[in-house]
Parts: sequence; C-alpha cells; structure tokens
Amino acid sequence: MQPIYLTGHSRPVRKVMFNHDGDLLFTCSDDGNICMYNSFDCTRVGVFNLKEAIKSMDVTKDSKYVLAAGTTFGFCIFNTMTGEELIRTTIPVKNIQTKHIEFALGDQKFLVVYDHMKRSYVRVYDFKSALNKNADGEKEI
Repeated sequence: MQPIYLTGHSRPVRKVMFNHDGDLLFTCSDDGNICMYNSFDCTRVGVFNLKEAIKSMDVTKDSKYVLAAGTTFGFCIFNTMTGEELIRTTIPVKNIQTKHIEFALGDQKFLVVYDHMKRSYVRVYDFKSALNKNADGEKEI
C-alpha cells in the first residue's frame, strides 16, 4: 500500500469523505473550495467554490448534490454534474458561524449546526424545499 497525495487546496483541509458508492472523494478547505476526485485514479474531476472557508460538507447518496457549509453565512447546494450553485441560503443573523452540515438517512432532510454568541443551534431543513429556494421546512431545535 502506498500513500496518495492529492493537490487542490491552498489552505487547511477540514473534511474528507467518499460518496456512498466510493467512486468519488470529496475534500473541503478553508480556501473556499470543495474538490471532487475520481477515487480510482485520484484525478480531480470537479471544483465547487464558496468564496469563503468551508467547515463541513455532505453529498447525497446518488451523488447528484453537494451541501457546503460556509463559515459565516449559511449553506450552498451544488449540482455535482454541472458544478452549478443551485442555492445559497444566508442566515439573517450577524456574527454567526456554521459548524457542521449533514444529510439525514434518505437525503430528504439535512441539518445545519450554527454557533452564535457562545450558543449552538441546530436547524433541520427539508431538502426539496431548500432546492426550491424555500426553507419552509426549517425547524429550530
């Protein structure tokens, strides 16, 4: 077994993960990019840019969408095939920091963890509503 060296980030990497099938590898970084690699030959096949540090990300089971948590604004949803940013949701609170984002089993909902003034908040979103730029399914816990 030999180590694999991936290039693609200019700042510290915050999360590395495989997709459900294991054929894609995703990395996110403080440089504002998510890099998508083919896990068989380690070639970079996509880059998604948030223009600010990314602390967390997740990908749907079918690998069609990538969720990214920007540090100071909220989250984005990207189409992995086209690289298009489908939605950017901003939390209307100053001095908020997004810490974690994750899909629920089945990809119908996802959660976002925020810190604000030394308190943590979890918001649960309905994925289809979020794609329609409508976060009606959001619940604060």
